[in-house]
Amino acid sequence: MNFNEVMERMRLLGAAGKKRTHAERGAGDHQHGVSLVNLKKLKKQIQTDHELAKRLWSSNDMDAQRLASMIADPDEMSQYDLDRWVEDIHHSALADVFVTNLVIFTPHIRTKIEKWTTSQDEWIGRAGWQLLSQMAVKRNGLPDSFFEEYLKLIRKNIHSRTDGTKEAMNNALVAIGLRNTQLESMALAVAADIGTVQIDREEKSRKIPDAALSIKQAKRRRKSRKRLTGPSRGTAAKR
Repeated sequence: MNFNEVMERMRLLGAAGKKRTHAERGAGDHQHGVSLVNLKKLKKQIQTDHELAKRLWSSNDMDAQRLASMIADPDEMSQYDLDRWVEDIHHSALADVFVTNLVIFTPHIRTKIEKWTTSQDEWIGRAGWQLLSQMAVKRNGLPDSFFEEYLKLIRKNIHSRTDGTKEAMNNALVAIGLRNTQLESMALAVAADIGTVQIDREEKSRKIPDAALSIKQAKRRRKSRKRLTGPSRGTAAKR
């Protein structure tokens, strides 16, 4: 599938309601309102095509850029490329797909976390904190001390950041709290200290959930799944 074919598919798959919602949240008119479900279907057809991904990203069409994040080759993304792409992000839907489908699979994760979480730009900051959330969920073997430093930053700075970054910091707080009991205790203490995190823009559909409640609910879901599935063979062998 070439660039023109992809853009035509975007036009056909676009939904006016989703386009309006994205536009209200800062995406502007350079998008078609394509659902994530349909983007994943396109990704399945295309697989990995880095040259096409670069052209799609350069189009400045948000849906094309979301798809570019899905089909780009992580091994081909340099630190410079990642910094250049993240500077083009102006919407949470693009920031999150960029992180979860591309950046987390590159060899530059920790460098980008360190750099992006300090950015005062709303969407670069969001990308950095969402990347930290992904690291907390998907990467074992990291010492607690790595995450403890970010818990301190969340406690100190979350209320002074812009909405998109606040949401991502809250997500990171929850993800860190679910790693182990020690970090859970620390995350719950941070959640108690920061209290309610307010969204400055008045959008009924955007409310930041209480981090402490989110941690407790996620733990209950985990316990419920374990009861239903039972221990794996590997777990049983270790015991």
